[in-house]
Amino acid sequence: MTTKVHLIKAVMNFRTQTPDVVFTTANGALTGVYNNPGFAGAPAQPVDQPTLQAANNTLAAANSAAANGGKKELEQQKKDKEVVVKFLVQLAHWAEANCKDDMTTFLSSGFHAVSTARTTTPPVSEFWGQTPNCHPKLQNLFIRVALHKKCPFAGSRL
Repeated sequence: MTTKVHLIKAVMNFRTQTPDVVFTTANGALTGVYNNPGFAGAPAQPVDQPTLQAANNTLAAANSAAANGGKKELEQQKKDKEVVVKFLVQLAHWAEANCKDDMTTFLSSGFHAVSTARTTTPPVSEFWGQTPNCHPKLQNLFIRVALHKKCPFAGSRL
């Protein structure tokens, strides 16, 4: 019997997050990745701590400047956010590779893990997906009609 290995993957939706959330995530990575005993013996991080700290401080300044909503300030905030996001992606991959498949160690890095639990939804009815024995063009029509919410024949056999 084979067992399925569940690799730890980091949630890396940093580009869809607001600049304030990226700033907070970078602060978590600053405290969790560097000087963490769980990563003892691991190779050096791809981004050193002073570089990430400087980029995060720049993002914090851009966040406060962009509060006014000026066009130049918002553009600068977007650029500074992208710099921090690139650093976070590199550090997240580093944490994935060096956590020794230990979820506690990975979570202590300040990143979140992607859920590996998958749920299956039961079919709507026992006849779902079954089509009457007829011409293939009519079967396609039946499927399209059956998927429509107001169809009286949805889920029934013809």
